[in-house]
Amino acid sequence: MIKTATLARYRVPPGVLMLGALVVIGVLVALVRYLFGIGAISNLNDAYPWGLWISFDLLCGVATAAGAFITASAVYIFRMERFRPILRPAILTGFLGYLMVIVALLVDLGRPERIWHLIIYWNPHSVLFEVGWCVMLYTTVLALEFSPMLFERLGWKMPLEFLHRITIVLVLLGTLLSTLHQSSLGSMFMAMPTKVNPLWFSQFLPLYFFLTAAAVGPAMVIVESYISSRVFWRGLEVDLLGELSKAIPILLGIYLLLKVFDITLAGEWGFAFQGGMSILFWVEILLGVVAPIVLFSMPSVRSDGKRMLVAALLVVFFGVVLNRFNVSLIGWPRPANLSMYLPNWMEFAITIGIWSAGIVAYGLVAKFLPLFAADHVVTPAKAVVTPEILQRSRFLVFPEAAWLQGLAAIAEQVNFDDNQLIFRQGEPARSLYVLLEGSVKLYSKDKEGKEVHTGTINAGEPFGISALIEPYILTASARTAAPCRALKIDGKALRDLTKENPALGQALAQRTAQAALTRMHWARAWRESM
Repeated sequence: MIKTATLARYRVPPGVLMLGALVVIGVLVALVRYLFGIGAISNLNDAYPWGLWISFDLLCGVATAAGAFITASAVYIFRMERFRPILRPAILTGFLGYLMVIVALLVDLGRPERIWHLIIYWNPHSVLFEVGWCVMLYTTVLALEFSPMLFERLGWKMPLEFLHRITIVLVLLGTLLSTLHQSSLGSMFMAMPTKVNPLWFSQFLPLYFFLTAAAVGPAMVIVESYISSRVFWRGLEVDLLGELSKAIPILLGIYLLLKVFDITLAGEWGFAFQGGMSILFWVEILLGVVAPIVLFSMPSVRSDGKRMLVAALLVVFFGVVLNRFNVSLIGWPRPANLSMYLPNWMEFAITIGIWSAGIVAYGLVAKFLPLFAADHVVTPAKAVVTPEILQRSRFLVFPEAAWLQGLAAIAEQVNFDDNQLIFRQGEPARSLYVLLEGSVKLYSKDKEGKEVHTGTINAGEPFGISALIEPYILTASARTAAPCRALKIDGKALRDLTKENPALGQALAQRTAQAALTRMHWARAWRESM
């Protein structure tokens, strides 16, 4: 019989169900495309050689995935080790971004079954030939950079050691490939001087594409970090993100100066004050370039997560997404006798389905693999605890900085070996633990005095909660199921702290009660199974 506690533990959140439904719709539409051709789901016509998928999924997708090579270069090439805690999420975002680009291209291509021709039949005179090879090779590099997370979870030491030895080679290769194809996407439009609007056409297009991609890289890291910190109830690395964001006004400043010089030299400022395209131009420049330069130059913005998010979204949507659409789709002159292109709802369904699949994949990796810093940084025993480390567990996420500082002062990080007994049932509960990495099993004694497994503690969850519940006696034993790392908070000091701060005590009491209720569900399920 399936137990209620088990069902509750594996209940799928409504948001995941909605994303799954969007993925299913996208897959069904893709099947229609492959069965009946691209014309069955797209409103493209002879005046529009490409539409939504190229402008958004390819051009924007490749640019917004640039956070991977920017962060990897900072850590490995420029030796900025302080950015290592945000490296893995950036690599995962880049890897998923490129996979989504590839899937979108397979839908857009007229003969997707011939994609392998790029490998066999070379056309070195084509810009897209270079772009195709760079995308394939860089996706492979990102897969290799991502694989240590999988190997660590599986415990495969040999491939892990090999990848660690060649990491710098992978990063150098990835940086080179990403630089080449980010700029090459701009080079592609230099072959169409009569198509691209004068406000966006330039001999500097390859450099423009690279600079905006390099600027949106840190912006996407900020967006991803902020969202994941809320979804997974972990701390936001405000100090690291603020430091990383200092590169954004520099890159956008160079871009803006080149843009002004370029338009002035070409004598095309007249186009910036006439027609509908001029409105899009100024929206892009003012909201996507000037505003982020000003905002990210302010220490008050770089020290606040929400303000950084707003500034980063300006870079993403107005500085890059709008720019790529202006260059590749909106700003093109069209013959008057041909109909306007408005994407079919099924084109949107494909794009939304692909991005929904990427979000689900990110969540699965975050749940089952050591993605965040708390999961993979090797920390010596009794290492210093900061408020940011505390917030990597949902149990210890509080908005009040004073509460976090008080908790950090009485906490320490401890390591445990595999199959190590942490505490025994019936002993005094001297400490509260919060698991950061690994897995801990709880045991209770049955009628015959034998220890029987009654529950499992996963990363982010508390155990030893008896330290907050009178009479402060442990009601179960805890033993590691793998090498573990945990926060250890002195029980007496914690109780004293809650007496000094009743609001903190009430918040902890509510969370402890919820954890105790979960343990009761486990115990009930165990008794029913006996």
